[in-house]
Amino acid sequence: MFKTIEGAADCEIRSVIRFLNARIVLPSEIHHQICQVYGDNAMSDGMVRKCVRMFNEGRENVHDEVFVALGIQHAMRMRCIIFSYVVCLAVKYFSI
Repeated sequence: MFKTIEGAADCEIRSVIRFLNARIVLPSEIHHQICQVYGDNAMSDGMVRKCVRMFNEGRENVHDEVFVALGIQHAMRMRCIIFSYVVCLAVKYFSI
């Protein structure tokens, strides 16, 4: 029996996929192991296979494409803008 890790970041799971893929573990077995440790809803079998395919095609980065493509500074600004918007909505609709 394994301890379940809740709320893992996608990049953490992709790191595990990259590691197991480098060890020549089949995608179906990678999915099985991820479900054992991160829970059944951590990542679908199809997404695991997609990640394996991308790593086999030469991808090395495990982080989300949007933040890598935009750059860290831009990503941080976007997070601040989104957070501000959420706060405005909370104040407007929930009188916080």
